Amino acid sequence: MKCSLFKKNQGLTLIELLISLAILAIISFSIYHTITQTFRLRNRLLLENEFHTTLCFAIRCLQKDIALLYSPIPFFCPSHHLPAFLEKGFGLQNAPFWGEALDETKMRPARFVGTKNRLLFITTSHLRIYSENLESEFAQVIYEVKDLGPPKNETLLKIENPNAFELYPSQDLPQTQSELLTNIKNLNFTYLLQKGNTWKESPTWDNSALGTLNCFPDLIKMEIELKSPKNIHFKGEFKFTYEIPLVELSPYF
Repeated sequence: MKCSLFKKNQGLTLIELLISLAILAIISFSIYHTITQTFRLRNRLLLENEFHTTLCFAIRCLQKDIALLYSPIPFFCPSHHLPAFLEKGFGLQNAPFWGEALDETKMRPARFVGTKNRLLFITTSHLRIYSENLESEFAQVIYEVKDLGPPKNETLLKIENPNAFELYPSQDLPQTQSELLTNIKNLNFTYLLQKGNTWKESPTWDNSALGTLNCFPDLIKMEIELKSPKNIHFKGEFKFTYEIPLVELSPYF
């Protein structure tokens, strides 16, 4: 009787204990692996979300500024007839953001200058935050790609000056510089002009130069490729145009 009770209370054997520990280790490793993978996936999703949110914000900035392109004198495409005094000009030289005066009032058209990785124009998308500030919805805007070195490397910058009607902006004038996109592998602007049913592409644009004098491009195409340090890759194409039919607003037709 005593022997039977002793056997019932003697506990686990060494083999049973080792088996239990092995099962516990397997379960613990499985739980650890699942939790680790979950956190890795979470971090990856957060990085991708931040990457695409930043891209969408940059595209929205471009879209809004280009949609609200401004010029006090509408631009005319070469296919339209220009009044004689608009063709001749009145002797005042081009400024960085303003073209040559086109009539007796000395009113200047706003310039639109574009290269492979730079845009310069006047927009009416500026937000006036403080009422005491001497500014309005008009702004001089430059988008350009610059190499800022690692870790940002090639970066798309937006430089905005609310003193839109200054002919020659100085460094003393208040302006903001925003870094919109970093780690740009390739960015290329192309400018398109519609002629009938065909589109003519140009790698550069200057509405104060011959061939594109007093003319906006009908479409601005941007091809972009990004690759972040976290190996997130994006390659795509975006197209922008202005909202207002400028030719129809001309006071000369």
